[in-house]
Amino acid sequence: MGSVAAALVGGCGQPGTPSGPHLQGTLHVQGDYDITTSFDTPAQADGTGGVGPLPDSASCSQYAKGFGTAGTFEVPQIDAVGDTTLYLTGGMTSGYSGPGTYSSASNPGLTGEAVVSTSGGQGPIFATYRSQRAGSSTLIVSADGSGKLTLTEWGSTETRGTNIAGALDGTLIWTCH
Repeated sequence: MGSVAAALVGGCGQPGTPSGPHLQGTLHVQGDYDITTSFDTPAQADGTGGVGPLPDSASCSQYAKGFGTAGTFEVPQIDAVGDTTLYLTGGMTSGYSGPGTYSSASNPGLTGEAVVSTSGGQGPIFATYRSQRAGSSTLIVSADGSGKLTLTEWGSTETRGTNIAGALDGTLIWTCH
């Protein structure tokens, strides 16, 4: 089980990094892996060309309202690199109507995925976890663009017999600036 101390997709103010809203915060997951990381990444939205950074002219309040395709919202994409690497995506593929609290139990459009990579004797070992595999998620978005995603029992895509092989729990917390 690895621990990641720092991560990132490009940081705020770095050359070539969009100057629109940035999301800064922490991610902690536990279960099959114990990973904690901090991040500073451009806010993203689902648009006609796929998911990408918000324009430089966008604001944190526009991000919170759901910028891009109607009914969608993207949480910070995390790419934590270290002995154990974690890539996390999540958000609302439908049903987002602005700041508030959303639960996957009542809103199936709230989904997420985490991919963990570790070094093995023959090369990297990958484990994929999805919110839809017996798990649940809660998303809270504030009017200022800050938010929290709670992962509960995101199940591994690997099965052993008829059982899901493992799970991740965690919390992703961010502020928008």
